[in-house]
Amino acid sequence: MTKLFLLVLMFSSTTFVSAQIYKYVDENGQVHYTDKDPELNKSKADAVKSLTIIEKDELEPNSSWKRYEHKKKQASNQFEEFNIVSPKPDTRITSANGNILASVHVDGNLPSKYRIKFYLDGVARGKVRSNSQLIADVGDGEHTLYAELIESHSRKVMIKSPEIKFEYSRYATQLEN
Repeated sequence: MTKLFLLVLMFSSTTFVSAQIYKYVDENGQVHYTDKDPELNKSKADAVKSLTIIEKDELEPNSSWKRYEHKKKQASNQFEEFNIVSPKPDTRITSANGNILASVHVDGNLPSKYRIKFYLDGVARGKVRSNSQLIADVGDGEHTLYAELIESHSRKVMIKSPEIKFEYSRYATQLEN
């Protein structure tokens, strides 16, 4: 019954283009397509088959998109808490070496099919198999940090952590004043 309905719907929404389309090659060897008869240009023409346009109001997602949405839902259920735990939000970090340790909270061990990518000030900083990464060359000032859980094979983002802000200073003497 549904196949019959879809067949009727398909034929009712089909539009036929009845204009003749011509193909010709000019004296420079360039191929042209036109709806005007090229005989006026004294060129040899080949008629191109007419086009059939099928209009559809709403496109359904293909099966791979449905699988991606399903995997994304599974990952969000599996990792209900995916938050930055280091550095702590709204803290001031001082260090002489310019490095910070970024970590996310992941329930249990991170399965091998996932990677975590950290973003410092919107710029990707590596893709690791663990929940922590040392980020080098952090400049003085206020920074933002977030992480994404990425499926290794499809490279699609499954979960994004909330963004945190922190302040970094290379010299402890600046904070004492």
